[in-house]
Amino acid sequence: MPVPVPGMVKADFYHDIKVSSKLTKDLRNLPYALEAFGVPLEEVGKACADIITQKPGKVTGKTYSRG
Repeated sequence: MPVPVPGMVKADFYHDIKVSSKLTKDLRNLPYALEAFGVPLEEVGKACADIITQKPGKVTGKTYSRG
């Protein structure tokens, strides 16, 4: 079964993350990165559902991309 390559998912998981003081500035930048590169959670969920409902076959190593 093909396995999707994980990427950035636009979600709000970072709101409750506890980080060291050295990473605080990086955490403040995370929303901007997710806005620019993150795939919306609804789109990821639909793609995952489509992948897991496919009939097993001989396709392996397939990479799924947005679009």
